[in-house]
Amino acid sequence: MRIGTQYFRDPNPPEKFWRKDLADLASAGFSFIGCWIPWRYINPEENRWELDKYRRLLDLARRYKLGVRMQLVPESAPDWVVRRFPDARLVNERGQPVPLHAHAMLQLGGWPGINPYHPAGRSLIDDYYRQVVSHLKDHPAIHIWSLWNEIQLPMLSHDPYTQSAYRKWAQRRYGALESYNQTNGTQFVSFAELNLPNPATEGLPLLQYVADRAEFLWDMTVDEGRRRADLVRRVDPDRPVSMHTNGNSPYLGDRDDWSVAACVDVYGNSTYNRDPFYDTMSAIKQRSIKGPGKWWLTEHCGGRMVYYYGHFTFSGQDLVSDALKAMAHGAVAASFWQYRNEIVGQEAPNFGLLNHDGSRSERFTALAKLAKGLAAWDTDNLKYDPAVIGILLEPLDLAFRSASESWMNQPWQEYREFEEWLRAVLGLGHSPDFLLARQLCAKAPPKNLKLILAPSLVVLRGGLSRTLDRWVRAGGHLIAGPFTGVFDPRGRAFEKSPGDNLLKLFGLHVVSRHGGERFGFVDPETNTELLAGRHLFEEVRVQKGTCVVLKSGKHPAVLTRKVGKGTATYIAAFAGAEQAAGSALFANWLGKWLRERGVRAPISFEGPAWVNTARLGKDRIIFLHNPGKPSCEVRLRMQTGTAICDCITLEKFRSDDGRVLVPLAARQVRALATRK
Repeated sequence: MRIGTQYFRDPNPPEKFWRKDLADLASAGFSFIGCWIPWRYINPEENRWELDKYRRLLDLARRYKLGVRMQLVPESAPDWVVRRFPDARLVNERGQPVPLHAHAMLQLGGWPGINPYHPAGRSLIDDYYRQVVSHLKDHPAIHIWSLWNEIQLPMLSHDPYTQSAYRKWAQRRYGALESYNQTNGTQFVSFAELNLPNPATEGLPLLQYVADRAEFLWDMTVDEGRRRADLVRRVDPDRPVSMHTNGNSPYLGDRDDWSVAACVDVYGNSTYNRDPFYDTMSAIKQRSIKGPGKWWLTEHCGGRMVYYYGHFTFSGQDLVSDALKAMAHGAVAASFWQYRNEIVGQEAPNFGLLNHDGSRSERFTALAKLAKGLAAWDTDNLKYDPAVIGILLEPLDLAFRSASESWMNQPWQEYREFEEWLRAVLGLGHSPDFLLARQLCAKAPPKNLKLILAPSLVVLRGGLSRTLDRWVRAGGHLIAGPFTGVFDPRGRAFEKSPGDNLLKLFGLHVVSRHGGERFGFVDPETNTELLAGRHLFEEVRVQKGTCVVLKSGKHPAVLTRKVGKGTATYIAAFAGAEQAAGSALFANWLGKWLRERGVRAPISFEGPAWVNTARLGKDRIIFLHNPGKPSCEVRLRMQTGTAICDCITLEKFRSDDGRVLVPLAARQVRALATRK
């Protein structure tokens, strides 16, 4: 893993600091710096490109053997563009053109950029990419082009050009106008009458409009990502291209991270979380999207965090642990935002690795030690153990719930159920992969998976249930939560749920649903409470061959059906909500369920840790993560005589009685190498 830092975003830092700063970074073991090159800052007039200061920075980086990640930012349009093409501005939901203005990340203005569907605007955006890359591509200090900061579509514009693009998209999606009218209850005689759904003027949209808007946005981001990558590759085919996302949750309504990531060589993320769980979820998402070795931790706060992120100062140990956490999930680089504290805008005077007076902080010292420790370790050849558990997600679930409170007025949401199931799996020693429902409609799950969890699958796409059925019959195990398979992607409720082929797969259908605070699930034979759910309970009718494992009162609550070589299990209430209330029932039940089916964690241990494992030559690499605030001790069960060494501090441990005690500070992540 390589350690770097964001360095230059005009006007910070002033050029008088550059030489000393880059010399200090190089001597501390940092590998690269980040440099923003926003459109507005370098193209103040038509056909005038000012790149000399960037060449000077690149020359210094080369002198000190630092690579440079060049961040292109077209969302910073020059004023001359909108003077010449005033109709290239984005238009809000009220029909008002949005002026170019300053933004926290673009203190010198130009936000939110111009309309990519405007013909002249599109041409100018493309030319910005070509000009920057063609002028600078011969400089050897450039390590990678970064083409889209946090995959931001600043807004969905309601201008004539975007409306036209939406109509063409809808025509491709629906084919015949009759199909569109039947789905949406409209009476259009031409697709030319169609407009983007607009909550500001139309109120709460129908679910089918929500689906269309979401899918249009997803396709829009993929098209834009592919266009940017193709433009740069044509000019500079030899360098890798990257983008990074700012979404920690895999539930995203405004972009399709999975498909955008396929456009580039490296896909990164930004994370500014204080809660280690959300950093971990973000890392799992990146690994699931791109795979180990193909993603970066592109932005992590370097010091004091303010603004809408909250107010918090990360310690050096926090930064080291978060870098190791990213590496535990396959990241090959970690970059910290930023080297010097900001000097302009809402972010000033914060976020720096250095102290406010420019002196070295303990954060900088800690990262320097990490960088030098990693340099002595062959991290590029880590081979990560594949996940055996996958967690299925459908982003349309969130889009539908956000637009309609039809199934719960909700003390509990589908993404929170997803999070609690993930917490339970992590606590049992597994690091799962996230599975995108849309992708499983067309291809089988990865062969390494033994279990798929579906805590929230409200929207059921065509083809998904058949994929799951084939996978279970071949020996896979499936667990689903309540409210599964209720809507199709057009917002139409199935006649019976769970819909489509899931009826046969689980061997049940839902008769009714009702709310309540808590529902205890007991063993029918012993009357012992083994699990519980909250907020919603589904009364189901069971088919022959489906086994009632647990009951709530007289009603089936957990049901399992053997299908071919595998099993399908259904939980009729939100077990994750019970866990969120402090109960260990779900984790205990799931742990027993996994053991009975031979789904085992990669290592055996005792303690409140999360675990990732990899191999490096003859060594087994174990990443131990304490997600809690208090310090803790973790007991690893190892063969007697196993030698264990902390890969960074070189502290040694030894197993003399089959167990190794490893201390972990609050939030700490340690990387351990084991060898018999």
